[in-house]
Amino acid sequence: KEYDSLRPATRREWVESTLNKVNAFLSDQRIRQIFTSKRTPFYLYIDEFQNFATQSFIETLSEARKYRLSLILAHQNLSQLPKELQASVLANCGVVSCFRVSRKDAQIMAKELLTPLYKLPPGWELNIQELQELSQRYCFVKNKAKGGVIVIYTPDVPYPWQLPSEARGELGGGTTEEEFKETIEKTQIGVKYFKDRKKIAREYKRRLEKLTASKEPKTFREPKKIKNKN
Repeated sequence: KEYDSLRPATRREWVESTLNKVNAFLSDQRIRQIFTSKRTPFYLYIDEFQNFATQSFIETLSEARKYRLSLILAHQNLSQLPKELQASVLANCGVVSCFRVSRKDAQIMAKELLTPLYKLPPGWELNIQELQELSQRYCFVKNKAKGGVIVIYTPDVPYPWQLPSEARGELGGGTTEEEFKETIEKTQIGVKYFKDRKKIAREYKRRLEKLTASKEPKTFREPKKIKNKN
């Protein structure tokens, strides 16, 4: 809510400053010389990705794989992204999955995922309609590296608490949904990387106040006194 209340110019400053740091990191020669096998995997989650959809992000997408950087980008529809960025996102996705989408998105995703029976408008139209009319929990998945498209029905995928205990590993031990939830709550997942929500809120407030604070410019001489001649 606080981000949405900012002026467009302030939003752009926030986004650009973040992306500039990422691009500076990617262009550092010392970083480039590290072998891929010796790099630590890093996962970057961006919610409401359209707010970060600038041209400079295209470079980040193209360089991410060699640095073992995985990007999880969440937004509502493709029309929120500039066309050049759309193309870059789709080109750099190794695995593409598509649930039911709108007509506009279906026109794009049909050509990414499916091959028409005949390459004329009626052939593409059948694929577009199929993506628009997918049932709930069904999706098409395409693996670009291995090729081929499969249809997945997500209820066929077992829940974690339905897996054998040896497959669950550290999170195992529960046989019901309630027991599994209790196990998750007791497991300190990401304790090395996560920060307390209250600390993040305080830091966010401090930075926001610093950015939005308006200070009067300093003057180096006293203003001239105007004498009344009357």
